[in-house]
This record gives sequence, C-alpha cells and structure tokens, in this order.
Amino acid sequence: MVCVDKPISSPNFNVRGHAVPGRWVSFFVLNTGGKSLEWFHSIFCRDMTEQRFYEQYIPETLAWFFGSGERDAIEEMLPLYSPFLGGSRYTMEQLKAAFAGVTLETTREPMLLSLLRGNAAYHGEYLHEVGSLVPLGREVTTTGGGAKIRGYNDVKKRWTGDFEYVYKDESSLNGAAMLGQFYLAGGPQLPCRPGSLRELEGHRLQNGAGCKFATGSRLKSALFRTVRGADAILALRCDHLNG
Repeated sequence: MVCVDKPISSPNFNVRGHAVPGRWVSFFVLNTGGKSLEWFHSIFCRDMTEQRFYEQYIPETLAWFFGSGERDAIEEMLPLYSPFLGGSRYTMEQLKAAFAGVTLETTREPMLLSLLRGNAAYHGEYLHEVGSLVPLGREVTTTGGGAKIRGYNDVKKRWTGDFEYVYKDESSLNGAAMLGQFYLAGGPQLPCRPGSLRELEGHRLQNGAGCKFATGSRLKSALFRTVRGADAILALRCDHLNG
C-alpha cells in the first residue's frame, strides 16, 4: 500500500480515498500471501508441526540459501511459481497457481524458495509500477505473521525491492487508533506521507490499511477493540461524507 497526495490509477492495483483529507491510498492485495505458506505446510511438510515449520524449517531453508555463496546459481535451478492460489482480484480470468520447471530432482526446499520468490516478486511488480507514477520513500512497513519469520527481510530485499523493511505489529489496530485520535483531536494531520509504503502481508493490516478498512463498507473485528474507538472512526467518516 502506498499513500499518495493525488489519485493514481492502474488496472493492476486499487486506489481509494484516504480518511485524511487530501490523501489517497493505492493498494495491492495478494490473496494468498500467508495462506500460501499454510498450504505449503499442509501439502509438503505434514511431517512437522506448524511451530517447527515456521520457526525452524523456513528460517533454516532461507539461511541455507542466503548463506550458500551460490545464490544466483541456486536460483537459476528453482522452479517458477505463479502466485495465484486464490486467483487474482485484477483480472476477469480465473488465474491459478502453478509450478513450472519441476524435475525428478526437485525437492521441497527449492519449491519453498520458489513460492517465497514468486510472492515477493509479485509485490515488487506493484511497487515498481507505483514508483513509475509517484516518487517512493525508502521505508516499507511489513506486518502479519509471515513478516516475522526469521530471514524474511532477506527475501523481500532480494525479490521485492531494495528498500528498508521495518516490521510493525498490530498495525490495523494502530491505524484505527490513529484515526480515532484524528477525530477526537479535531483533525490534525496524520503522519501518512505521500510516497510512504504500507504492505499487505497475507492480512489486511498496517497503518494505511487500518484507515482504509475503518472507512470502507466492512467493519473488521480486529480494528474495533472498543465501542468508543469504533464510534470515533465512524463519526469521522460521516463528517467527511456530510461535508
């Protein structure tokens, strides 16, 4: 997700008005970011617990790849993964996920690396396109369970883009709280700068996403921990709609 000071458009991502006047958010959703890891565990790693999968197997596989000294050579041998396990929101075609280039020698470690690369590169395409339309900042906020996996920032840096990746927990809640504070304080400018980046890592989280979903048509349960906070956010939306 990228916060901008003017609406930009593309058939490859969405754009909506921000709750803060004079701001818009472009956002891109990979339907199965975190879900793809759940799927991989259920199909390829049923011999291990979820805890071992996320806390040991994935980090160890990433440490092997990034510490091998032969990353380029290994990557050339990886299968190609099309990241559409849940289809795509940006086409009428019923896109499906697929692995290409699988051989009898392919093991589950290259399959995992291929999946992570495919997801990360798909996000990178979005940032590259937005970056061709507006100047982008250097810092990317990541959130969600997948972003906490040890070594995951290396995946983002190699296949999404050369940015500074900063993890923030409970970003939806933080965004909702900021909007409530915005309303209760009479509308001071929120720190959502044009060109600041917010990502969707398998969940609809982070500051920008908190703003968007609080003012959209759906009330996400993770956003509204108190009635007072929900009332403040809805009142803010009504004030803007009524002028």
